[in-house]
Amino acid sequence: CPPTMSSTKLLMMDVPSSDAAGVLSWAMPVSACLLCLYPIALLAWTVVVGQTASQAQAVQPRAGEAAARKDGLRPGDEAVLLVMVGLPARGKSYIARSLVRHLQLLGFRAHTFNAGELRRTTGHAGASADFFSRTNSEAKAARERIAMQCTEAALDWIADSCGEQASVAILDATNTTVVRRQAVLERCSQAAVGGRPLRVIFLESMCSNADILKANYEQKMFNDDYKEANNFDDALEDFRVRVQKYEEQYQPIEEMELREAEKVASNVRVGSIRIVDGGTRFEVSRLAGSHVASSICPLLQSQHLAPRTLIVASEAALDAQGALALLREMKRGGPVDAVCGVRLAGQLETALAAQIRVSGCSVLALSCLSQLGRGPCSRRSRAAEVSTSLAWQMRDALLLLERLPGNVLVICQTEAARRVILSHFCDGVEKI
Repeated sequence: CPPTMSSTKLLMMDVPSSDAAGVLSWAMPVSACLLCLYPIALLAWTVVVGQTASQAQAVQPRAGEAAARKDGLRPGDEAVLLVMVGLPARGKSYIARSLVRHLQLLGFRAHTFNAGELRRTTGHAGASADFFSRTNSEAKAARERIAMQCTEAALDWIADSCGEQASVAILDATNTTVVRRQAVLERCSQAAVGGRPLRVIFLESMCSNADILKANYEQKMFNDDYKEANNFDDALEDFRVRVQKYEEQYQPIEEMELREAEKVASNVRVGSIRIVDGGTRFEVSRLAGSHVASSICPLLQSQHLAPRTLIVASEAALDAQGALALLREMKRGGPVDAVCGVRLAGQLETALAAQIRVSGCSVLALSCLSQLGRGPCSRRSRAAEVSTSLAWQMRDALLLLERLPGNVLVICQTEAARRVILSHFCDGVEKI
């Protein structure tokens, strides 16, 4: 506001009576001087404001630019369909579940729509490798129908949101052909007409690492397609043939496809993320300005596939000596990191220095494990708000825990911090 007499602050000071006359003798000339300067200050303020207003007017976007920016994709209400892409056993479902947990923890609406689960519940459980052949026209039509049903369900779920919270629906399917991805984009374009603007992010997982694939293939033997198989080796061979059927028709995402997507769905923002060999290479394209992308990319870059044990304990149940004993056991599986609050970290460092048998253990002190999450919450809604706020404060710590390559022992001083970590890494924590 401009300088006015009402905005002048009056300083109250205790002045001895003997000095009162002296104070008045210099105070009155100073006051007169200030009153003389007031018109000059007001004029200077007017000039500055005039310049600021003209500068602000100069940087206002032109009509066309304003229209281009008004896409509704603000951080608070961004609507995203995250479309998984990749051959079977490339970690798509693992990535999708980890993203849902992380996004929900940060306050986003997030849900996954799995085409494989829908296929198995609609009469195609235990389908042989021939069901996935491109030459099997009947099965191909069924697969496309299931994929589009999942797409419809995901878009309906996004539409059900009130627009006050960013929503991320994850289409968990192979989506290995350009034709399939174009069909998804066309449906997204139809959903965006007259409704909430959409952003489509293709998340492609590629892997040629033999060790990773071997472990993933064997893990597939426990899903509903193979868990009733009588012969493990026969089931594993059938799955290998299934992957070969997909490889025959696989078309990786290229930049040209993203450019062509603008023609297929001109009212939908389209970008892509590619993860190679469990994170050894990471590529991002056309995702500038996306609040959702800026939230998931750091997580995807931090994850790795090295096997390890992660134990999350409470400081109330585990003192320095108890932690030391647990570290000895965990050390048998390789190097181990102890992550805890600052106070306990000092105690552990002292104890480890005297324990040669526990060499190879390192201690990381994180203040968020001791300083955050204190105080009771009386209402459920308030508790949810505090949990989301705490998750954002602990986000760097969560990403650090993702990046650590070996076994990890996390000791939290507060229960709130412990539950945030558990919610990040595990499903169903609300039932604990």
